Amino acid sequence: MMSTLCRWAVAVVSLSALLAPSAAQACGGCGASAYRSCCAPVVCCYPKVQYRTCYQTVVETVPHTCYKPCYSTNYVQQQYTVCKPVYETHNVAQQYTVCRPVVECYDVVQNYSVCKPVYETHMVEQRHTVCKPVYEQFQVPYCYTTCKPVYEQHVRDVVECRYQTVAETCYRTVPQYTCKPVTTMVTVAKMSYETRQVPYTVAGQCYSRIEQIPAECYTDPQTGARCTKSAACRTVTCQMPPRTCYRTVCVPKQICEQVPCTRMVRECHMIQVPYQVCRQVPVHTTKKVCYTTCRMVREQHTQMITQTRCRMVPETICRQVPVTTCRMVSEPRQQVIKCQRTRMVPEVCTRQVPVTTCRMEQEVCSRTVPVTTCQMVPYTWCETRCRKVAVRVPECCN
Repeated sequence: MMSTLCRWAVAVVSLSALLAPSAAQACGGCGASAYRSCCAPVVCCYPKVQYRTCYQTVVETVPHTCYKPCYSTNYVQQQYTVCKPVYETHNVAQQYTVCRPVVECYDVVQNYSVCKPVYETHMVEQRHTVCKPVYEQFQVPYCYTTCKPVYEQHVRDVVECRYQTVAETCYRTVPQYTCKPVTTMVTVAKMSYETRQVPYTVAGQCYSRIEQIPAECYTDPQTGARCTKSAACRTVTCQMPPRTCYRTVCVPKQICEQVPCTRMVRECHMIQVPYQVCRQVPVHTTKKVCYTTCRMVREQHTQMITQTRCRMVPETICRQVPVTTCRMVSEPRQQVIKCQRTRMVPEVCTRQVPVTTCRMEQEVCSRTVPVTTCQMVPYTWCETRCRKVAVRVPECCN
């Protein structure tokens, strides 16, 4: 703006010098202007000066004070009551009946047959045909092509592009955020506990008992004789019926309360920020470039190659092969088997069964709970603003 005012002042002075009449013109060109007492005093007519109003951009800095939240956490001791189970075990006498096995031994004669193998060897004539390879060699012409490189020089015009950097000043809108406290009510859930009796099922006790399998008759598939299978015993696992018991359980209960909560809400303000943009302007130039090309010229060649062919000639071969045969000869045998029979004798027994009872005891515990507080801390930031200022500039008029 100051350079514009200086240019206007120089223009006014130059215009005044051009419009002022010279001393020779005032004296009529008679040459008497060299004498001061000859001519009347020179009168200069200056042009009228008018002013016009222009606006100049002034940049000023405005400070702003904002608040930001500062959180601090403290720990507070909190007491609560829990229910601790206490288990007690005592023995109860229980009577039960068991079957005690009594084993008796006896002998059983069993007849059976055994098959004994008898091996015999004799010779058998075997004929088979084999193929015998016969090799023969012969000459075969082989044609092939080779490529010979031929190089040539050429010249071409290449356009080269270079880029020149040009800087421009632009303005962009930038959002600016401030924080504002807002208080709302928040629902907070608390937990409380109450005691209830809950039924549960205890599985019955498992026990073992011996079960007797009666004797049975069967027929031997090899001899066809009638045989008797002795009685046997097996162990069977059984379970007593389940019973229902009760235990004390702490059930949580949720309680809701309204608690004030303060949070910070951001507000957005848009400001104009100048920035420099550099863009690349392409500049094209042309230059001569030499390059070499290569082309391949084909040439034909012939070469004799020796190859071998194979043909198969059949031939019959005869040989004696030993063959072994086996036949089974039956042989009767007899054995004495030691057998046992078991009979069950009932017997009454007594055992001690442990029974566990549970009772709940209350216990007071302590825990540390974090409590967070929020405090608003002020801070200052500066904003740069641009505004227009009116300035009077002189201008000439005839």
